[in-house]
Amino acid sequence: VMLDFPKTFDTVQHKILLSKLLRYKIRGTPHRWFTNYLSGRQQRVIFNGCTFDG
Repeated sequence: VMLDFPKTFDTVQHKILLSKLLRYKIRGTPHRWFTNYLSGRQQRVIFNGCTFDG
């Protein structure tokens, strides 16, 4: 099984995902892992020498 975590999480609003995790009783260390993973993420595309930050 191959998973592309960054692409998966970029399609979902992070606040909604984190609140749903709490609703499904995913708390403590697993919830902190997701919170840390999703916070402060940045996206950058370089095309023909031009940089685009998203």
